[in-house]
Amino acid sequence: MFNIVARKTLLGYCRQFPDAARSLQQWYYEFLKSEFKNFNELKEVYPNQSLVKDDRVVFNILGNKYRLVVRVIFDFKAVQIKWFGTHAVYDQINVEKIDYKKGNEIMILKIIKSNKEYEAMLDWVDQMFDRKVKHTSPEGEQVQVALLLLKEYEDKYHAIPIPDPLEAIKLKMAEKRLKSKDLIGLVGSKGYISSILSGKKPLTLDIARKFYKKLGVPAEILLS
Repeated sequence: MFNIVARKTLLGYCRQFPDAARSLQQWYYEFLKSEFKNFNELKEVYPNQSLVKDDRVVFNILGNKYRLVVRVIFDFKAVQIKWFGTHAVYDQINVEKIDYKKGNEIMILKIIKSNKEYEAMLDWVDQMFDRKVKHTSPEGEQVQVALLLLKEYEDKYHAIPIPDPLEAIKLKMAEKRLKSKDLIGLVGSKGYISSILSGKKPLTLDIARKFYKKLGVPAEILLS
């Protein structure tokens, strides 16, 4: 399970690009529960994504309309949201140079009580990752504590909404270029599948399990 920061940034992108909000939320819940140990394992699940310098990974969102740039630090099971925007704008930027502002390199680890403290800790964690600290080093252990403190704060103030399960299924079908007829035999006839997707038939636990195995929609979404 990864710790994805900053959720405040991700929520901001959802508001800025409302047509991509569901896709971003779905990406969040998919990656949140993943157990990747390296980029090769990530690439097996996300074959169309690319790796650039500084451990940055570029994801296609909503087909190829948008690009999401994150830094994945596998040893810390952490992901930093770096940038999100249209494909056209992405082609005009240097993705390796996008960064947080840099603050004080000294950080007193304590419960976060304000947005100012939250932003400062985000900056400090970013600096530590820039310095490539080892997760087993004293500084690395401090970073792990900081990530837990950030998670606690974001759980309270910046929770990511869980997408509607039917919309999530439709989105995955669109990404995989699947039609209702392509799922015949998985849960029933084409008409029955259409009834489920339109909300006329219930999304039972057994059917949700089949959609999870076929499409990879996170269980948290399907069972919400």
